[in-house]
Amino acid sequence: GSGKTTVGRKVASLLGWRFVDLDSEIARETGKSVEVIFAEMGELYFRQLESDCLKKISIGKHQVISTGGGVVVEKLNRDIMHQNGVVICLEAGPETIYRRLKDQIKGNDPVVRPMLIDPNPMERICSLKGGRQFSYASADWTVHTDKMTPGEVAGEIIRAWRRITDNKLSSGSQDEKDLAAVVRTSSRNYPVWVGW
Repeated sequence: GSGKTTVGRKVASLLGWRFVDLDSEIARETGKSVEVIFAEMGELYFRQLESDCLKKISIGKHQVISTGGGVVVEKLNRDIMHQNGVVICLEAGPETIYRRLKDQIKGNDPVVRPMLIDPNPMERICSLKGGRQFSYASADWTVHTDKMTPGEVAGEIIRAWRRITDNKLSSGSQDEKDLAAVVRTSSRNYPVWVGW
C-alpha cells in the first residue's frame, strides 16, 4: 500500500531498466497466486519461496525490484538486497495504506492481501508496520509517499539512487588513488579509473 509496484514500474521506465515484481515472479514460477500459496501452504512456505526467488532475481543488473513489505524481516533477505543494489523503502502511514488498499481489504478487488485478512484491518496494518519498522530502517533511503504522486516518488527514488551511487563510487570500490573522475550524465554516473 505504500506504492512499491506502481512506483517501481515508473522508476524502471524512467531509467530504461527492467521491472520485476517479486510476488509476480513467485506466482509465475509456482503457477499459483500469492493468495493461494498462503491459503494452501501457509506463510512460512511462502516466505521460503520469497527468499529463494529474491536470491535468483537480485543478481540481475539494471532492474528495479518491487518486493512485498514482509521480505525485509529476514536478515538474509536484507543482506541479499544490500549486496546487490540500493534499497529504497517506501513509507506510508496506516491511514494512507488503508485508504489505498480499501477495495482489496473489503474484497471488492481481484487482488487479495493475505496479510490483511483480519476483522480489524487498520489494527493489522499498524501491527505489521510496528513489527517490521526495525527492518525498514535498514534501507539506504526512505521516501514518505503519503502526500506524493507516483511521479514525485519516482523522481525522489532516482535522485536518491544517484546520490547513493555517487557516494559508493567516490568511496571507491576500486583503489581510491586510481579514481580519476566520476562522469555525470543525465541517465547515470560512472567512475573513470586510471592506473597501471
